[in-house]
Amino acid sequence: MKIIIRYYGLIREKTGVKEEEIDVEDDSTLQDIIDFLTRRWRPQLEELIKNDSAIFLNGRSIFLLNGLKSRVTEGSLIEVIPLYMGG
Repeated sequence: MKIIIRYYGLIREKTGVKEEEIDVEDDSTLQDIIDFLTRRWRPQLEELIKNDSAIFLNGRSIFLLNGLKSRVTEGSLIEVIPLYMGG
């Protein structure tokens, strides 16, 4: 199934990617997606993505859902926003 990942701030700057669509397994969780992203963008963004970003699933903070155990569905939008942004 396909999901959309949108990057903001320093993550967007370092990856050069604003948004991308990726294929994931039907039973994927946010933890699976974060693991995929940290492997993909390692080493420059692993710490930032894992520890210093707010993650939203379909516009809702993962803390209002089941955290990283939340399941994604076809067309889900995951937003990865660094907790600190330059100004």
